[in-house]
Amino acid sequence: MVPPDKRLKLFFPDRGYFSSYRNELDLPVEGINLLVCHSLGLHLLPETLFTKCQVLVLIGCFQAFHAETELDVSISRKYVRSMLQELDDRPRRVLQKFHKNCGSRLFLHKEECINRKLLIDDLLFLDSNRFNLDTIGDIPRVLLLHGVKDKIVPVQRSRDIAAKLKNATLVEVENAGHGLPLTHPKMCWDLISETLTDSGYAILGVLN
Repeated sequence: MVPPDKRLKLFFPDRGYFSSYRNELDLPVEGINLLVCHSLGLHLLPETLFTKCQVLVLIGCFQAFHAETELDVSISRKYVRSMLQELDDRPRRVLQKFHKNCGSRLFLHKEECINRKLLIDDLLFLDSNRFNLDTIGDIPRVLLLHGVKDKIVPVQRSRDIAAKLKNATLVEVENAGHGLPLTHPKMCWDLISETLTDSGYAILGVLN
């Protein structure tokens, strides 16, 4: 999901699943008017980014991947275990199934280009981590976007986050899954643009 205006100053951290992994990010020195996170990305970004942020957009995110009910936890933990078991031998197949469940289609790299260890480490992290919402509690505006048909992260996860944050707005997108930024990029950007405008930021120079 890339904003339509090429004059924007953009910053795209690359996790490194298909390239060289870098533990340190080249963080922007200046403040950030807009920060967009998708799914586990919320958990992986350094806290210093959130302290610079004025408008935060969370797409398909979660505080904890596993729900609190025993049945839901059993289902989601089984899903993670099956991915972990397959990743070591057939990482490309795992990614194919994942993208299918996301409702999106992406070019998949050859298996030798896939950073299996990083994928496994992040799945283990996802399996146990719980994001501290106090980290983003003072951000002036928080917009949550979530596909109602998300098969990876149920929309209830965003509902739970929205209920705990001040200045949070949740938009549930019908007929959309976990790949919302890829399947509905214009809709996402239109909603983000509206939030920026309401927050007093012009679309031009969103990140300057």
